[in-house]
This record gives sequence, C-alpha cells and structure tokens, in this order.
Amino acid sequence: MDINNVNQKTTFNNVNTIIFDIVGTLVDYVGTTNQEITRVFLSSGFDEERAQEVVNTWEKRQQSFQDKIIKGEVPFMLQDDIRRQVLSTVLEEQEISLTRDNFEHLVNVGRYFTPWPEAVRQLSELGNLVKTVGLTNASLTQITEVCSRGALRWHVLLSTQLAQTYKPTPEAYQLPIDLLGIDPAHTLFISAHPWDLRAAATHGFLTVYLPREYTETPLPNDQFDLTLHSLDDLIAMFQRAN
Repeated sequence: MDINNVNQKTTFNNVNTIIFDIVGTLVDYVGTTNQEITRVFLSSGFDEERAQEVVNTWEKRQQSFQDKIIKGEVPFMLQDDIRRQVLSTVLEEQEISLTRDNFEHLVNVGRYFTPWPEAVRQLSELGNLVKTVGLTNASLTQITEVCSRGALRWHVLLSTQLAQTYKPTPEAYQLPIDLLGIDPAHTLFISAHPWDLRAAATHGFLTVYLPREYTETPLPNDQFDLTLHSLDDLIAMFQRAN
C-alpha cells in the first residue's frame, strides 16, 4: 500500500513499536565499502577498477558464506570473522598484498558504515513518538560502533548474533518477540530489503518498505503493508495519529 492511500488513524493508533533493519536501511554499507576499499587500493598502488573487482568478489563470497550458515551447512560465525576470512582468501587468490593496517581497516569497514542523509534526525524524531528497536545481522560489536559513530539512537538494539543465526531465518525475527515481549500485530517492521519484509510478514509484523540505493527492488507479487517515500512521511503520520 502506498503511503498516500493509508488511513492514518486506523493504521497507527495501535502501533507501539517500530523495528528497523539497519544495514542498508539506515546506513549506506555499499557506498561506504566502495569508498574505503578504493581509497586503500589507490594508496597501495592499485587502480579503481582492481578495487571494484575485489569488492564485488568479496561481497558475493561473504553472502555465500552467510547463506551456508542460514542453511545449517556450516557453524555460525560473526560477520566480522566472515569478512576477515573471505577478504584474506580473495587477496591471496588475486596476489594482492596490503599492509597490515590497510587490511585491518578493510576487515573492520563494517564499523564505519555511514547513515543515509536525514536518517539520524528521522530516527530521533520517531523515537519521541514510539519505541524504536534495531534488528540487524551485524555483530553487536560492529553495530554498536556504527550507531555510536553515526549517532543513531535506539530504545533497544538487537543483533541476530544473540540467536546464533542470520535473517531471514525464523529465529532471527523471533528475537524481539521473545526478548522484548513485542506483539507483531502492533509493530511496524521497516526495511529496504524485500526478502527481509517477506520473512517478517510470516511472523505477523506490519511490513514497511523503504527504498534505498543499492538494494534490490520488490518482486511483482510482493505486498507490503506500506511503502514509504521518506521516513518523514511516517513521522507525519504518527504525529497526526497522536
């Protein structure tokens, strides 16, 4: 449903919590990663094309490794450790040598993801109107650093690390229900990732799609409870409902 067709009183009077995906939805992970790996490679004597080749391979293999964890094919491993292991392999295969400092900087790039423009203000304003909860696949160490650096403020911040799994496994979405006593029927689940919203919907959450650059587009048969143009639209809807 588009935001212009929503009855605000009907939809929001009973909503008491918003759960946010963070990486991709509130912070730009692709842009940050591309920027940092390009900077490191240029300073190390490699060109931008080589940097992009490495980052593409790195990201695909990270996702592949994470998918194996989701399927139960390999034991759980933190994203930080996956990032380190995969980058080491990719650099070795491509015969690329980086200084220890540059390697560590790239391994920890997930801690430097920058918020999308206006996201900090918007999250703060929503936090004055309703409970805000972050639910992320990033490790607690990583996401705490991201939110601290980016000034993203929460009532509660959760990582799927606590369930030793990753979204979109059912256990990941059960976390806020079990730990916080959240009722999905009174909770908005906001994400820029359609796959995330599909899984959240199976748990009864009200799904809100927030398009962002670099993320995939919904499938033709995807049906979300709400599609936003901006979080400012959501802020205005809560203000009117209150």
